[in-house]
Amino acid sequence: MNMLKKKKTDRQQSSQKAFQRSDVYGLLSLIYSQEPDESFIEKLNSGNSRLFFIKEGMWDEKFWTQSVKKICENLAVEYTRLFIGPKDHISPFESLYNFKKGDIRQIWGTATVEVKRIIESAGLSFRKDYGGIPDHISIELEFMQKLVKKEAELWNEQKNGSLLFKTIELEKKFIDEHLKVWIPGFCQKVIEAARYDFYRNVAELTGDFIVTEKEEVESLLSFF
Repeated sequence: MNMLKKKKTDRQQSSQKAFQRSDVYGLLSLIYSQEPDESFIEKLNSGNSRLFFIKEGMWDEKFWTQSVKKICENLAVEYTRLFIGPKDHISPFESLYNFKKGDIRQIWGTATVEVKRIIESAGLSFRKDYGGIPDHISIELEFMQKLVKKEAELWNEQKNGSLLFKTIELEKKFIDEHLKVWIPGFCQKVIEAARYDFYRNVAELTGDFIVTEKEEVESLLSFF
């Protein structure tokens, strides 16, 4: 592997862009992780999150100017209906979409075990109080958030070119073998089932973002 071909100013720009990419992963992970409560709504309705939604054309002024309580009620019901059930819902677990011929389609399937292994092999661990399943969409997006944040930090450390390469390579592997395999199909189901524009728009953004991320990491690897 050659040394980084990018000049210092280019590396700084790559670092800044990676921090921005990491922030998007983090925001999407948060949105998919929980039924909205009032503190969650206030966070989405202010600061960088609001600016991001406006930039992406996802800001519905009429919806977001309702009371926080009303927004929370609407989105909490929608989240439960879409992702939890108890009736028909869109399962947010990779193992129900990504499985090999002959495997049983089930939660805690082969994909779950593989995702858990990858996360732990990267030096990360789950909180002791985490009782969820490792291949939930929010966990996979959070994993990418941490990877890309690490990438952002490494762009400014020229001596760590080898580690930077391995980090981006892992991003590509995780996108190719996991995210792009199931998230676009998952997002399409959400788009079709959502009653509020919020989750429909988030699903559209998520699907598009995974596609652009695949292109991004492939481009980044060309610099080594």
